Order: sequence, then structure tokens, then C-alpha cells
Amino acid sequence: MKYLVSIFILLLLLSCSDLSSPEEVNTSMIKEILENIETAFNFADSEVIMSYYHPDFLHNGDNYQNEELRWQIRSIDYNEIMISDIEIEFFTDFSAIANFTLILKSINNEEEFSEPSNENGDISYFHKESGEWKILGNQLEY
Repeated sequence: MKYLVSIFILLLLLSCSDLSSPEEVNTSMIKEILENIETAFNFADSEVIMSYYHPDFLHNGDNYQNEELRWQIRSIDYNEIMISDIEIEFFTDFSAIANFTLILKSINNEEEFSEPSNENGDISYFHKESGEWKILGNQLEY
């Protein structure tokens, strides 16, 4: 009888818990970062955007300060950003590339990119450190 009660309790606990795989959790974390960047850009908050960057960021030779300048220029040239069709590819438990469509809108025109692209890709490369995903740039081999 104790055996049946134990099995019943175990089944009850399993049915009530959220059994997401580590990859699902990591995918959710990275998608949340991209959504937060989109929101921060639309509210002109570059400080929030840069909080998702690793201090050792390096992408195509551009460092953290260059990237901060890139966001300032984007906010001058564009007033809205949209990120959609996000797909995450994991290479290890600590490295991933986000592929997505990035649309930068201004009053006069609209530009669309599939990321990572040769033109941008700066927010596509992620590295997990101390349980937190940060944008690191394309400096690692993926």
C-alpha cells in the first residue's frame, strides 16, 4: 500500500511540475533578451540594451564601445525595431546563435535583415556565463 501511495504522489508531482528541457529554458531566455532589446529600443533606452552585452563583446572587430555607438546611430536613423521569426541554434550548453528577421523602421523607409547577416549580426551571438546569457559577438567559433 505504501508503494502505491508513493507512486501516486510521484505521478501527481510530475503532472503538476513544468518539465521543460534545458534547451527550452535557454531558448526562452534568449528570446526574452531579444524581446527586451526590441522594447528598449522602441523606448530609446540604450542602457537597457547594453545590459544584455558581455563586457568583452567583440563582433567583426567592433568592441563594446563601438556597439554602444552603433545603437546610438540606430536610434538616430530609426524610430522602431521589430524582431520576429526567432530560431535559436545551440552549439554547446554555453554558446548559441539566434537567427531572426530584424526590421528597422523610420518615417522615410524600412530596412529588413535576416540575422545574422554580413551587415549586422551583432545581436545574434550568445554566450552563457554564470547562468546568464549575454551577447558576445562572433568572436567564438560556432
